[in-house]
Amino acid sequence: VKIDKYYAEAYLQQARCHIGLGEFDRAAEAYEESIRSNPLLKSADQVTVHYKELAELYSDFGFQNKAVSVLTNGLANNMDDGQLETVLGDVLADMGRYNEALAHYDAAYRLLDESAESKLYTLSALFGAARVNYELARQMRANGEYRKAFDYFAEARTWFTRYSDRAVTDAEKIRRA
Repeated sequence: VKIDKYYAEAYLQQARCHIGLGEFDRAAEAYEESIRSNPLLKSADQVTVHYKELAELYSDFGFQNKAVSVLTNGLANNMDDGQLETVLGDVLADMGRYNEALAHYDAAYRLLDESAESKLYTLSALFGAARVNYELARQMRANGEYRKAFDYFAEARTWFTRYSDRAVTDAEKIRRA
């Protein structure tokens, strides 16, 4: 960082070191510098890593609005990042903003492929969408809107089926058969 103040990877590693030391404020500053240095910095699994890690740091400490802001900014710079969509869906779901979360899970599902790097995020998006639909169904049922509740329950089942089809390996499917 002292040699090249625009070296985003150095700031990213510095942020990770600060987290290891428990210096979370300094970690957030290093992540922000990493983003300013290179807003398109990708990790090996092709996620815009500094946005994701900074948002997760904010979210872990209860700053969900800041996490949403970071992820929205990250998606503005990297529109095809399905992993950021998944993380944003998770944060919005934790905030109770289920309809918005559902839109981001759906976008993540469309953007992520079946590669080993993104498989866990695909599963997370599928499970998150199932969970959000289920929560919306429960809300509708509590409000006496039974038709909408039924629709959300059916949609939750669809997402959960997608999740279980992908989560179970081919070897496991053969063993069960």
